[in-house]
Amino acid sequence: MVNVNGYVISLQQLYGIDASRRAFMVSEDNGLTWYSTSSQRFTWATNQALDYVPAVQVPWVQGAGLTSAAPVTPYVVANWGGTSTSTSQSS
Repeated sequence: MVNVNGYVISLQQLYGIDASRRAFMVSEDNGLTWYSTSSQRFTWATNQALDYVPAVQVPWVQGAGLTSAAPVTPYVVANWGGTSTSTSQSS
């Protein structure tokens, strides 16, 4: 389980921290697989990459406007977004 922190658009990489909060993680296949990365690479991605997009927290609130099966703005980051039932990749 990885807590996603954000996405570097030009590299098509998701960055996150593992559930134990002890390892920095990166995915190059839209979150299907994850591997550990250095704290330096994580820091670069989250603080210095010009096209880094931070994750958006989607509240678990009934009636929050998430009534569609397709990702809904303002809960979209890069090509991922919140839907009425999950977080999904948009086309």
